[in-house]
Amino acid sequence: MELGFGPIRFPALLRLGCSFRVKNEKIAVSKSVREYLLLRLYAGCPVGLPARISAVTLVCQDIGRMAAFYRQFGWPEAPTSVPRHVVFQCSNGVVLGGSSPRARFERQFGRVAEGFRGFTLTIHCEHEEAVVQAHQQLRDFDDVADLDRSPRSGWGYGFSFRDPEANVWGVAVKYGSRFDDRGGFIYP
Repeated sequence: MELGFGPIRFPALLRLGCSFRVKNEKIAVSKSVREYLLLRLYAGCPVGLPARISAVTLVCQDIGRMAAFYRQFGWPEAPTSVPRHVVFQCSNGVVLGGSSPRARFERQFGRVAEGFRGFTLTIHCEHEEAVVQAHQQLRDFDDVADLDRSPRSGWGYGFSFRDPEANVWGVAVKYGSRFDDRGGFIYP
């Protein structure tokens, strides 16, 4: 039986003193079972954090310009989006948010580095044709900088560009990768 945490091994749970009861054709589990499942979920995580990134926030100098740029992608904007914190809901569950004012973050963490900042945000596609189509469409976007002349091969097939505030983005197919049923990217 699967409950989203991996297979449940009933004999092991029974040895732990867990109890079960059938209710409306579903197995209801005791608090100790829920605790066991949570321990399994976080097993191997030294600080108890699951292996998922739920949101990426890009602190922006000009949130209006950045929001207009990302709206060109056609991504759905979250109902909670407001002018000072624009939020796009991505299909894999990750929320891309733009936040302002930047000065608040700079006081705490320092000024934004010039040039490459040490990270790339990547949108993975299911096939090369989608990469080619995205490249063709991005050529017509406002405010795209440093767009590769054409997609290229290597570890996969893709291209990169910079958004209006110099964040580096990639669009690629990673050979051997796949997507789960809700669009989550599975690295090979």
